[in-house]
Amino acid sequence: MKAQNSDISAILALKAARAVLGMTQDEVAKASGVSKPTVARLEAMLGKTNLSTIVALLSVYRERGVEISDVTAGDVSLQITPKAMEFALSRLNDTGRRRSDYKT
Repeated sequence: MKAQNSDISAILALKAARAVLGMTQDEVAKASGVSKPTVARLEAMLGKTNLSTIVALLSVYRERGVEISDVTAGDVSLQITPKAMEFALSRLNDTGRRRSDYKT
């Protein structure tokens, strides 16, 4: 079943938060205790959206400095704090995370 229209803005905000932080779906899954297939299905807007999954993901992003407004309101916004910028920058500067053909 496809996600309801009311869920779309929340799902897009969660996906954007992950992108801002430069985290993979696997990293988010491990940090949140949610399975990677569940994160992938949620971001692809496949299946039913589970509130406990959204809460777990929100917690991961909030801990890393991305605040997402009330996801149930339909008009969602992201606030990228200095903590999020530091987290993302540290990941960008971590050469160990780069592909083997892009280690410079």
